[in-house]
Amino acid sequence: MTLAVSSIQLPASLPELGSNPTQATQQLADKFQALVEHGTPHRPEPASSPAETIVSHAIRAQNVELEQMPNDMLYLMQHSQSMSAQQLTNASLEVMFEMTSMTTDMQVKMAVVSSSKNAVQTLMKNQ
Repeated sequence: MTLAVSSIQLPASLPELGSNPTQATQQLADKFQALVEHGTPHRPEPASSPAETIVSHAIRAQNVELEQMPNDMLYLMQHSQSMSAQQLTNASLEVMFEMTSMTTDMQVKMAVVSSSKNAVQTLMKNQ
């Protein structure tokens, strides 16, 4: 959809910008520049309960671990040829320890979630 703007409509809309359209344009440009320099406004954070904070913290920590594991494995694969046997063994043990620790941590968290779920289901059945 296109609209034709006549030479009468354009000057008629200029008073909306103020007496000096160049000044209004400069004011808008300055306002935009100030917004760019001061960064973007942050999205408001919803009010959260302490339980949500604990859960979100646990999820973030688990996510960091899950992201770090492939990076460590890739580093080990890429640099294994330049490592001595002792360094390679140590690095492999560290990666295995991280993997085992992460798996154990995930299993403990899943057990807590499952037990909480079962407790709520039992409570609902008893009522």
